[in-house]
Amino acid sequence: MRAESQGLRLILRGARLRAFSGSPSVLAASLTHTTRWSRRLATQTLYDVANARTAAAAAAAFSQHRTDMEQIQSVVRRYADRKPAPLPLQFLNEFGHLHSDSKRLLAASWLKDELPVRLSRRVLELELLPRALCNMPSILAVRETYRASLLDIVTFPSLDAGGGASATATKTNVAAFGALLESIYARHQHVAHDVARGMLELRAYNPAMKLESDAKLQRFLDNFFRSRIAIRLMIGHYLATRDAAAHPSRIGIVNRQCSPAALARRATAEAQELARRYYRQSVVPEVCVLGHIDARFPYVDEHVYFCLRETLKNAMRAVIEKHADDRLGASYIYTPIRVVIARGTEDVSVRVTDNGVGMSLRELPVALCFGYTTAPPPALHSREKSNIFDNHVQAAGSIVGMGYGLPLSRLTAQFLGGDMELMSMQGAGTDVTFHFPRLPTA
Repeated sequence: MRAESQGLRLILRGARLRAFSGSPSVLAASLTHTTRWSRRLATQTLYDVANARTAAAAAAAFSQHRTDMEQIQSVVRRYADRKPAPLPLQFLNEFGHLHSDSKRLLAASWLKDELPVRLSRRVLELELLPRALCNMPSILAVRETYRASLLDIVTFPSLDAGGGASATATKTNVAAFGALLESIYARHQHVAHDVARGMLELRAYNPAMKLESDAKLQRFLDNFFRSRIAIRLMIGHYLATRDAAAHPSRIGIVNRQCSPAALARRATAEAQELARRYYRQSVVPEVCVLGHIDARFPYVDEHVYFCLRETLKNAMRAVIEKHADDRLGASYIYTPIRVVIARGTEDVSVRVTDNGVGMSLRELPVALCFGYTTAPPPALHSREKSNIFDNHVQAAGSIVGMGYGLPLSRLTAQFLGGDMELMSMQGAGTDVTFHFPRLPTA
């Protein structure tokens, strides 16, 4: 409107000039004034045009973004409406022997069809969280991670290029899909940490919130982490089959000769190193591995290792803090933590026993709830991340965590048909027993 009114004034001024019959000096002054107006009008007009173009471009971009988001949501809902296929234990055996191109194509096609169902359901769950939690930065990052992986898979071209001369193209497609799964596996490496961090962000926003007593959030976390274990198992098992020749004792990620004693010693070394770094002392509790130390059975090494590592971290802390007032410098000797292995006909059980502070009757029901910890929460400004399935000290996190070690250990043990039992006496110590079933390998 402003440019239009200025244009009308300029037109009227030009009409008056054309009809002017006064002196040349007055005419020159009027022309100079008119020239200034024309320059201002031209500048204003260009500015208005630029703004109009910018606004139009922004409107078009917003409209396109809204259309894209509607299409993405349509994809999410379409896959989320499907039920995920069950993962029987026989799946590990059947998908662990991919010795032919046809079997690799079959396995890759199944993953391409099944993974979007699980990913989309997690995206939908994250979107349906309470608004305060849904908008936490770490939760938003997790949602975008799952959404990106979903779109990468559903937009990947068909794996089967047809028969005959297209066999090479099919093999290339399957290899490319395997590379995509590798990138997705790495992309989701820190998801567990980010979810836990999102809960800490919510607690900072609402200090009165008690995660361990929120039944809805506990159910969400249980479903979310159970699904995460399944997704990483599916992808990891498929990727491991590509190195089958280099690991003849393995069927994908299943080790036919899984050694609980060897994994207990490895978990012990890492828990001790974490304790030394956290408490800044050279002397930490020893761990005695007893029982059927020669036991071997078919199982997933990473699952056994994770359960033992998290339990030994808790045991180390409980023992050290119980005797904090009894230490006499570096010469103090702690009562050893015991790891007892029992070989059964159907499973292998591992019990971790410490003589630490133990837990009270009130603490026991919440000890296996996500987010429950007696340690001070880590600082939110720290961006250090740890992967719950990483297998080295630098990535194992602090010995004092966020309250996810025990509940995640229970989920991990239960996922393949095992279980975890917790018994504790305040002032006497804690027993944690894991039962790992023998997986079929025929």
